[in-house]
Amino acid sequence: MAKTKRRRYNIFKRSGVWYMRLPAGPDGKRSARSLETRDKGEAERIRTNYLKDENARKIMELEKGERITLGPFRDEYLEMCEGMLLRGELAEKTLKNDRLAFKSFVECVGENVPLRHITQRTIDKYKEFYLARNGHTDRAKGGCNTYLRHLSAAFGYGAQEDVDGYGNVEKPAYINTNPFAAKKGRRGSNVKFKLPRKKKQPFHPNEIKAIRVALKKNIHKHMAAANDFRARPQERKIAQKWMRDAVLLDQAFTFLIYSGLRLKELINLKETDIRLDLGYIRVSTPGEFGNEIKDLEERDIPITFNKFRQTIEHMCAGRDPVIGKKVFPAWTHTSSLSHALRRVMNKAGVGKRPYTTRETFATFMELKGYKVSEVQRFMGHSSIETTMGYIGSLESITQGYDWDSEAWEAESFANK
Repeated sequence: MAKTKRRRYNIFKRSGVWYMRLPAGPDGKRSARSLETRDKGEAERIRTNYLKDENARKIMELEKGERITLGPFRDEYLEMCEGMLLRGELAEKTLKNDRLAFKSFVECVGENVPLRHITQRTIDKYKEFYLARNGHTDRAKGGCNTYLRHLSAAFGYGAQEDVDGYGNVEKPAYINTNPFAAKKGRRGSNVKFKLPRKKKQPFHPNEIKAIRVALKKNIHKHMAAANDFRARPQERKIAQKWMRDAVLLDQAFTFLIYSGLRLKELINLKETDIRLDLGYIRVSTPGEFGNEIKDLEERDIPITFNKFRQTIEHMCAGRDPVIGKKVFPAWTHTSSLSHALRRVMNKAGVGKRPYTTRETFATFMELKGYKVSEVQRFMGHSSIETTMGYIGSLESITQGYDWDSEAWEAESFANK
């Protein structure tokens, strides 16, 4: 006998009480709501009134999506970002750039423009407005690209519909598609300016030494505060947490330099992924990272440098790895780790990005004699051309320095 198809919002009887089926939630599970009556006629009336209220709410949401303008949408998005900042899910600099991007965009198009009326032509008008104000230089185009990237994230939020576990819409989609998203496959449809690529400049050994000195000073500063018995217990407790985070930051920098991990991969690295006895780290890379689509979902990175092995041995000494436990639990988002590294690098006088660690790893591995195809596998690239772009100029890293990998490692990572 064929099973009767279950329809949402129909009523059924269980233990003498009438229930109404609700739509499936995001997890695919169905649920039911008790109507708290044993009379079928009363249950039908409750169901009818519920559907009237539900339809009225959906109509209001559609009308809101139709009539919402840029000003209220900006306020709603920035309010959400401020909540993420308080929860530690967003960096302060990101929120600052969000505000500046909206301020610049509103100055061009106004607050009262409906969200659905913002198109590619509106974006082109904004780009001309930005360059007319800041000049037609590569630097101005780079600043405009930064604002376009933040606006793209905001309008991506506007194109999403938030649904709770019962299938109820908490936030409607204000627009059907994100006008700031790059449309691949169409000539001239990319939103951002195309700028000439800068030549990769990996960390010079002297720069790595300077960063290491700054990391050690950071640890000693928090250690002194944690051991100050004149301070209040609560202040010492906070200083101890900062000291642990400073030690983890020092270890994270070593991992990044000698494994070539992306920041997201480092944050998600589990203790069981480190196979010290076999001499490698297993990294899982699901999904996409920016414009790099990964064919290799899992890869092994060799532990080739002595300092890298010593750091891992120190972190894992005297205990077995715990399944599911993260190696670096101090950071939950890449922006927080990136900003922590930037602060240390600025103190060291090194004006480069934290992502330069991947370029440095690729260059070091070629200097150690690995083939480009092997470096490609270690980096997790689907194309060897991408790997060639990461390998920097060997002259820039060996200039004024007698390159010997083992001697350099002992000197560069000596305790300061």
